Amino acid sequence: MQLTHFAPATNMLWKHIESCGHDPATVYRRAGIDPALLKDSDARIDVSYVDELWRLAVELLDDPCFGIKMTAHWHPSYVGALGYAWCASSTLRTAFNRMVRYIHVVTEILNIKLEEAAGDLKIIVDLENSMFKLPQQHDVMVSVLMHMCRFNYGEQLMPTDVCLAHEKPPCEKIISDFFGMPVKYDAAESSLTLATRDVDLK
Repeated sequence: MQLTHFAPATNMLWKHIESCGHDPATVYRRAGIDPALLKDSDARIDVSYVDELWRLAVELLDDPCFGIKMTAHWHPSYVGALGYAWCASSTLRTAFNRMVRYIHVVTEILNIKLEEAAGDLKIIVDLENSMFKLPQQHDVMVSVLMHMCRFNYGEQLMPTDVCLAHEKPPCEKIISDFFGMPVKYDAAESSLTLATRDVDLK
C-alpha cells in the first residue's frame, strides 16, 4: 500500500530552505514533488518523495540543527484541520488525544504515543517503522510538538524531559536552548515529557 504525507505539511521545510537563501522549488522538483501541491489542502505526497526531499535538504543545508530552526516557520494550516483543532483544545491533554487519533491525516508513517508516569505525561514520537530516520527529522518532530504546546499554553512552558534518538550534534546548545533544558541523546526513542499539572491546566 502506498503511504502518503499531507502536502502542506512540507511547507515548513520550504520556508526554511528559502530563509537560508536557496530556491526551494528546485529542491522539491529534484525530489519529484510539484511545488504547487503545497498550496492544495487536498494534496498528498508519496512518503518516498518526502524522504528524498529531506535527504536533499540535509545535503544542501549542511546544518545538523536545522530541524529545530524550522519551528520558526510553523503554522496551524500546515497540519490541516488537526492544527486548528489543536489550537481550539481546552487543555494540552485534549490536544494530544486529538493528535494521537488524527496524526495519520498528516502522515501515515508516524504514530504518537502517550504514557503516564509519576506525575508526567510522556509523548513518544514513534518512528520505528518510518522512513524518517535522519536526526533532523527527529528534531523537527519533537520541537514542533514543543512549539505547538507553547503556542497554546504560553512561552513559559518547560518540559520535564526531552529525549532524541540520535547522537549528540556539535550544535547541541541550540537544541537545549530551544527546550530550556539539557537534552538526552542516543535514546531508544524520541520523546517529550511534560508535567501533568501543565497538560491538564485549563
